[in-house]
Amino acid sequence: NKFGQEGIDSNKRYDETQFFIELGVFYLTWGMMAYVLTLGKRSGNARQWTFTGLIVMLVVEIAIMTSRGNPIPEWLLPQTTEYEVIWIMHSLFSAFMNGCRSLGAFLYVDLEEQQRKLLLALQEQN
Repeated sequence: NKFGQEGIDSNKRYDETQFFIELGVFYLTWGMMAYVLTLGKRSGNARQWTFTGLIVMLVVEIAIMTSRGNPIPEWLLPQTTEYEVIWIMHSLFSAFMNGCRSLGAFLYVDLEEQQRKLLLALQEQN
């Protein structure tokens, strides 16, 4: 249930070293991509939200993959395996990141621009 159909076909066993290498590659790649995609003044908050989501996803994935049984409550997705939960998290992260970027750009207030407009308005009054 933890490795999916590919793991069953290849008779995959839990190897801690390989697991942490795969985790490191996945999360470092997404961390670098999230950083690059959230550069700029408008995306400052979005970068924080995205990295927080990435860290939460990492903790949940480690908790799911290193537990002996199925840590997912029975009432939450009763027919879903651990592999599918992780697959869903990985698939939805890009949408989460783009949602954070969109909200961050929408909620951004450029204080420097507002101050510049205010100073120009005061200058025109004098």
